[in-house]
Amino acid sequence: MKGGSHMSQRLRRLCAPWGLLVCSLVACSGSSPSNGGQPRDAGHDTSAGACWSYSDCPVLEACVAPGQILCPWAVCETVAHPCTSDSDCASDAGVAQICELDPCPDSCAPDAAQMGCTAGCSRDADCDPGLVCGTDHRCAAIACGAQGQTCPADFACGSSGTCEHKSCTSDSECSKACVEGHCYGSTGRCQSEGP
Repeated sequence: MKGGSHMSQRLRRLCAPWGLLVCSLVACSGSSPSNGGQPRDAGHDTSAGACWSYSDCPVLEACVAPGQILCPWAVCETVAHPCTSDSDCASDAGVAQICELDPCPDSCAPDAAQMGCTAGCSRDADCDPGLVCGTDHRCAAIACGAQGQTCPADFACGSSGTCEHKSCTSDSECSKACVEGHCYGSTGRCQSEGP
């Protein structure tokens, strides 16, 4: 059914922010739900809503890895503070504001680029693991190898010379959990994409 196929594609659209700010769309899994609405379990303790893969979650839910957000598929929203550059954003109580692409595009105009003012970082602790705060108040991947420092736990130096989440097949390869094939310091969470 056309509507079902569209929903399954949108369901697996995850918005993965780099730190607080910039994000891109990634897929949560490769297959659509097909078990008639029954909860799934890939052998993990999922009683508290934790997940390691899409197959751990009930139908119409996705496994959202730490540091990612799940964008609603049927919400019409406009950017609260539109901008085209950082100069359009005033500081808020001493916190630098920067102009960034909205992590979850408007479902009513999904192809429209929506830039909005948001809080920038002021120190490395404001960023997710594997990222550092730059002078432009944006979180960026840690430079590694010959270009920089050693990557933190759950990260490895990628071909681009920056730290990336390590690939994995089991929790034993990570500090805590192997979620959707990558190492994290905690398990993922099953979340619905509905508004």
